[in-house]
Amino acid sequence: ASDFVLIDTSSTVTTGVVINEFVAANDSGLQDEDGEYSDWIELFNGSTGSVSLEAWSLTDDPAVPNKWQFPSVILEAGGYLVVFASGKDRIFGELHTNFGLSKDGEYMALSDSQGVIVSLFDPEFPPQIDNFSYGRIPESDDYDYSHTPTPGQQNEFSDSLYVEGTTLVVDGEITFDNGFTLPEGFDWVITPGSRLLMADYARIEVQGRVAAEGTAETPIVFEGKGEGVYWRGIEIEGNDSQPPIDYFWPWIQEGDVYSETLFFYGIDQGNVFSNCIVRDTAPDSRVFARENKWMGSIEAYDTSLRVSNCTFENVLYLCGVLSKRSYVVVNHCTFDDPTMHKPINSTDNSVGLFTSNTIVGYRGGSLRCSEDGRRTENQLCADGIWMKSFVGLIASNSITTVGDDGIDSDDTKAVIYDNYVDSSCDDGIDVDDTGQCFIIENQLTGVSQNGILISDESQAVIVNNAVDSSGSGLCLRDGGTTAVGGTILTNNEKGIFILQNLPVAITDQDFESVKAQLRLLTPDEIELKAYIQGITDPELLIDMLEKIYLFDGQYWMFSITDFTSISEFDDIKKIFKLVNVCDLEYIVTPETEAHPLTAALQNDMYVTGSTVRDNGEDASLWHGFCLHVEETEFTSPEIEQEVLAQCDPGDCVGELLGSLDTSAVVANARRLVNKVATLYGPVVTSD
Repeated sequence: ASDFVLIDTSSTVTTGVVINEFVAANDSGLQDEDGEYSDWIELFNGSTGSVSLEAWSLTDDPAVPNKWQFPSVILEAGGYLVVFASGKDRIFGELHTNFGLSKDGEYMALSDSQGVIVSLFDPEFPPQIDNFSYGRIPESDDYDYSHTPTPGQQNEFSDSLYVEGTTLVVDGEITFDNGFTLPEGFDWVITPGSRLLMADYARIEVQGRVAAEGTAETPIVFEGKGEGVYWRGIEIEGNDSQPPIDYFWPWIQEGDVYSETLFFYGIDQGNVFSNCIVRDTAPDSRVFARENKWMGSIEAYDTSLRVSNCTFENVLYLCGVLSKRSYVVVNHCTFDDPTMHKPINSTDNSVGLFTSNTIVGYRGGSLRCSEDGRRTENQLCADGIWMKSFVGLIASNSITTVGDDGIDSDDTKAVIYDNYVDSSCDDGIDVDDTGQCFIIENQLTGVSQNGILISDESQAVIVNNAVDSSGSGLCLRDGGTTAVGGTILTNNEKGIFILQNLPVAITDQDFESVKAQLRLLTPDEIELKAYIQGITDPELLIDMLEKIYLFDGQYWMFSITDFTSISEFDDIKKIFKLVNVCDLEYIVTPETEAHPLTAALQNDMYVTGSTVRDNGEDASLWHGFCLHVEETEFTSPEIEQEVLAQCDPGDCVGELLGSLDTSAVVANARRLVNKVATLYGPVVTSD
């Protein structure tokens, strides 16, 4: 505003005024007098005298050259004038045109009072980038992009950032004080050794393609800066079609040339972060919140993503890598922070290979879990790897001291092979919500709850695993089905643990006991042990139960018979996690046996060629189940006889899961691990 004044008379010096700079996608930079982020156009007078702009015009339409006319304004020699391209049409005080600017590019012209065009973009200026300006290079007729707009000042351009055609290049160190969106059609290339600093709220959104490929000697650094700790990260929004995940399941199991070619072609054409360091990213506040699982340092939607040989440090309460509806590879990465929410998170119909990653929830000491095995306020790193509606391979990862599950899967088809899970505060490997998994040659130790958990009508083939020093070695719950071979369960509180966590019917006395146990819980205990719609009042949980269970004078029975999956009752199952269900008497009558939930909760397990010994209790068997055990070693012959006495005389799951010959699955898993390492593995240096 200091560069111009309103006058009643006109003077005429008509040389040297140009469109000097403009922003066509402003959402966090210069604000107008209404506090809005309007687009703007800056003029510069490069002549030696003042210029009257009265009757000069700006337009975005070649057919209407005088679309918006200036009032009586003097632009001094060497001066700058900012006009907001807001469509507000104001000529008194702050100047606003009667049109806006198109981010996609359009015609723009400045004409003098005689109608002579003195500055022109014809047929249009190029597509614009959010919060970048497009400005005139001083002492030149050329224009370029700048990530630091300078309204009212001489234009600035960074040697570390430039645009070549439709490629945005970062080459060196650069600071982003504001976020920006890279439009569709642009590529973003970041050269080895570059360092990108992001100020508070400087979120980067990419609608094109990212190629951030560093080297072991010269990694690329993405780093938050500033006084606050706010969400800084990179979000990639593609427009690829959703992966047909079931189509890729046969490839993950035993291999398929066409599917594999299609997958790797998409990965190689997609977004790449290789040999990068990502650090100091965080949400708006330093608190653990479950909604943060949908926020990440790197996010990818409807696209292809590869993250290789990268390190994630000081990631506060966010995911490391988050992908939805995408093809994704995460390999040879290190996630090292106790407050990272979910280091690897892939959901909503994604296909992926997660291999040879190292995830450390808490380094430098023993577990910080509460006495009942749940994570505490200071141990907040949740699942190491979490998948939902996913198909893929999870192999050769090392996951230690995370605050929830080491590997957690919901509604997922996966081969989980050759992973090491140590001291997770909940389960080691968790297969929920009608998942189908091969769990092969994994080693799990020191897990607070269940080394391997199969639940919610999920199916699993479990072969040649070892679980020791955990709450239970293998847990089957709420309709789980599994065939087990060659697996060693030793030194656990329970070797095999089978239960229903969702009773069809219980006695009146037990129902009253459930309510009494819930009333003893504090809000914090409810929040930490079983997050249920944010409810922390025990009475509200009891209300939920009383709407589902009806009293008939002798017992309380589950009232809903029309359902597609027991996962529909996830909140009710969580309520029963807050009490000791093994102390409850489950009612078995012709009525309860006929209830459709009874069949859905049936647990089926076949065990052969395994070792279950030296556990606090080799087999803890509760409520409805079918168990078949053969050629398995228990701690003593007496325990073996006790277990066999509870077995069904037939093969409970043979018809469902078939042969335990998993050699083809193992061979394909090894081949894919080696292929990913060969294609994208660690860079071998002279050191």
